[in-house]
Amino acid sequence: MNVLCWNIRGISSSMSLLAHYCSIYRPCFLGILEPKSRFSGISSSFWRSLHLVPVHQNTRDRRRSNIWVFADPSLVPTVVFSSAQVVVIRCSLLGTLCTLAFTHAFCNYVERRQLWLDMIPFIGGPSLIIGDFNAVLGAHERRGRRVPASTPCDEFRAFIDAHDLIQPDTSGPFFTWTDRRRFPSPIESVLDRALFSQGFADIWYSSTSIVLPRLGSDHSPILLRCQDTANPPAGRRFRFLNMWCSHEGFLDQVRASWTLPLDYPCPMVRIMKKLKRLRPTLKTWNREVFGNYNTTLAELQQDLSSLQENIDEQGYTEDFFDQEVSLQARIGSTLMRKSEHLRQQSRVSWLSDGDRNTRFFHSMVKWRRSNQNIKQLSIDGVISEDPVVMANHVIQFYEDLFSEPVYAPVDRSWISGYVPASVTSAQADMLTAIPSADEIHSAVFAMDRHSAPGPDGFNGPFFSTRGRWWGRI
Repeated sequence: MNVLCWNIRGISSSMSLLAHYCSIYRPCFLGILEPKSRFSGISSSFWRSLHLVPVHQNTRDRRRSNIWVFADPSLVPTVVFSSAQVVVIRCSLLGTLCTLAFTHAFCNYVERRQLWLDMIPFIGGPSLIIGDFNAVLGAHERRGRRVPASTPCDEFRAFIDAHDLIQPDTSGPFFTWTDRRRFPSPIESVLDRALFSQGFADIWYSSTSIVLPRLGSDHSPILLRCQDTANPPAGRRFRFLNMWCSHEGFLDQVRASWTLPLDYPCPMVRIMKKLKRLRPTLKTWNREVFGNYNTTLAELQQDLSSLQENIDEQGYTEDFFDQEVSLQARIGSTLMRKSEHLRQQSRVSWLSDGDRNTRFFHSMVKWRRSNQNIKQLSIDGVISEDPVVMANHVIQFYEDLFSEPVYAPVDRSWISGYVPASVTSAQADMLTAIPSADEIHSAVFAMDRHSAPGPDGFNGPFFSTRGRWWGRI
């Protein structure tokens, strides 16, 4: 799904450019801001040529409409709110009712406060806000002779933070607006952007914002590209979960697999084979013991609620007391495992152990997943978005990079006579010596517990925890 929004600053002079953008990107929704023209003055055949139908034009007292919204003919959107600063529509997308808001905020930050208030009832659930906010998040989003006032920036950030809105990864020019003054006194700002809620991120696996070239208007068009499915490799990769280490049965599972004999003389090969054998064991154990922690939490909370209702009716007994303490402890441990799992997925290492900001971790996980996708590649000067073409190009690139052509052997021993020795013989022996057990132990225990896993799926906590239980590696 593509959503295009453009503060066009006069549609009459930019109709051909608008038609060009629509023919390339085929937006499902189109928002035109500041058209500076009567809607009736544009031929209906023009909109049909864009394969779009009008949805709504807002009203601004005696002034002309400044927000026009269009949609693909196959969609059936409903207008739920309209004001001088925003048009809010709802439409079923992928079987879910989504809210889309096209905004053209007032320049005066005092008047802009009404926009923040108007949007509050519509942000819950899957929602997207796109358009010209006429506000920046800080001085880093403005370049020129004037520094933005702190109060409007603080209010804009507070609005985003209060509703956990996400700004997608953005490509293209950084600044979306310029006052078109000649050097050396132009002003550039990031006024146009897209923001969406957690629910919207749940529906669209990958969302990318593209700032298109600024032509005709002093604002750049904003294109939001949403993909409901990614193109992951076949099969789900194994990843070691740090929360497994805190379970009392984890050691027994690992020991049962690790102690089985393997007939491989090389120690490193034996370790590799044991890790490979351990992966399906841990996956099965995780599915049987932990399952889906959201389902487990719901069941435990239901059991606790029923127990407390019985306590209200019959009063406390020793048995009821023990059951309540046990359920509360199980809920607490499940919440901690869930938080640790989300922390590991989010790769956030600056929060203290025990922090349980589940909503924040969810946001980081979704942001990482969205940014991990390669949306497009330049192949021989041509931009490609075909996943198969991009995958083949990447494979071929690294095969060429790491493949060395076969040449006749060349004697390079004469080079050593011209390169001065920088280390002594003793130092060279020390550098090439086999690492001692203490050195291996120190290296393993120095691994960052929040680091990414290796190709085999095992990370630092697995090896360091195993070291504590079984001695030095």
